[in-house]
Amino acid sequence: MGYFVGCHADCSSGMGCVAVREDEKAGQELLRKLCRLQPKLWYGRKNEIMEYILVMGLAAILAWAVRSVYRKMKYGGGCCGEHQAVEKKRVVKDRNPSHYPYLVELTIAGMTCENCARRVENALDAQEGVWAKVDISNHRAKVRLKTPPDETALRQAVIQAGYVVTDFQSDH
Repeated sequence: MGYFVGCHADCSSGMGCVAVREDEKAGQELLRKLCRLQPKLWYGRKNEIMEYILVMGLAAILAWAVRSVYRKMKYGGGCCGEHQAVEKKRVVKDRNPSHYPYLVELTIAGMTCENCARRVENALDAQEGVWAKVDISNHRAKVRLKTPPDETALRQAVIQAGYVVTDFQSDH
């Protein structure tokens, strides 16, 4: 009585499944079942490996995307340069619209992103008695003023920010 090591006689896998006693009929039947199962086990493991590679690849892509968004938030991007810090929004202390009796609408050329709009808004808000809101979608700035509008000063502020006023409309 010896031990049979390897596959049974009619197995085509040749994978050396297990060692069983040659004289045990049950052992031979088990060996046949294992020979049929072993390729499935290998392919199942192969799928696990492929899933692991896929998950790691997706994790790397996600990490790159998060890094890109972080850098764009920190340094700007697109038209305003990737290595410039995003300009902080200037806060206007008096936000009561009734304190601003004059309203001017400016059409501004050259703005392409939110960072551009923020620069124009900050340039206008830096002037005394001015509260500006810029809408990037229609390239317009709504400027509220406490004193009568000075078109030259407003245009100059926008020019110093790097943009051009193409239209100036005043309600007074």
